[in-house]
Amino acid sequence: MQTDYTQLAKDKLKLLTANFATTLDDEDEEFMKNLQSKNLAGDDPKLYRYWEWTQGVGLYGLWKMYSKLHDKEALDILLSYYKRQIGIGFPAKNINTTAPLLALSFVYEYDKENKAFYENLMDEWAYYLMTGLPKTEEGGFLLLIRLITANFGMIRFLWRYCFLQTEEKQRETKSGLRRRSISFSCTPVI
Repeated sequence: MQTDYTQLAKDKLKLLTANFATTLDDEDEEFMKNLQSKNLAGDDPKLYRYWEWTQGVGLYGLWKMYSKLHDKEALDILLSYYKRQIGIGFPAKNINTTAPLLALSFVYEYDKENKAFYENLMDEWAYYLMTGLPKTEEGGFLLLIRLITANFGMIRFLWRYCFLQTEEKQRETKSGLRRRSISFSCTPVI
């Protein structure tokens, strides 16, 4: 008997999805205790409970599952997660709290009910990253935590945001309509 590896992979992904869906609602008290003492922005630590780097990585994985496998459950989890976050609010902007925006930049095209809110949120966050986020002497993004890690989610969000802006500008050119513009360049510097 031959093993159906495609079905086996899909079954494993379903288990991962179910586990991550519970993680999104996890009441991790140890995380909250650590955050109480290390909250760099001084705002309500509860806002970070569900909006941090770890959630961002998993949310992007859910988006990839939806986009590659057309897994409606993954999309439903994403939509309900972002809808809940609108009600809870968002923590201070920093590199790690940018991570959930990467998946949001894709969901934004599917969630018609919240599209304008998402667009404003992405505009505000991208503007802050380009103009308000502390920079290194060389102009790189400064990661303000005690443990040094690379966060490519923030960079990928900015890339995706700029991609969406470019598409929007192309549509504006064709239609003659214009929305408010952002005041930083989305031109990559290499």
